[in-house]
Amino acid sequence: MASIRQLPSGNYQAAVLLADGTRTTQTFPDENAALAWAIEVEAERDRLREQARHRGASAHITALLAELEQLARKGQLTLEHRDRLRAITKSIRAVQ
Repeated sequence: MASIRQLPSGNYQAAVLLADGTRTTQTFPDENAALAWAIEVEAERDRLREQARHRGASAHITALLAELEQLARKGQLTLEHRDRLRAITKSIRAVQ
C-alpha cells in the first residue's frame, strides 16, 4: 500500500513499496497527483508480479509435460500420470 505525506514545503510525497522490497518515492504539488501516481505505480507492480507468477507456473507446467511425454514414449504412462495431465490441461484452460 502506498503512503502519502505532506512535506514542510507544502508538497506531497508518495511512496510505494516495489516487488523487490525497495521503496520508490516521488514528490508532487498536490495530494491528488501524488495519489494518482501511487495508484499507477502499484498497478504496474501488481501487473508485473502476476506476469512473473504466470511465467513460473508456465515453466513448471512445461517441465511436467516434458516428463509425461518421455514416459508416454517409453510406454510407461500410468493412470496417475494421465490424471496429472488432465489437471494441467484444466489449469491451462482456466487461465485462458
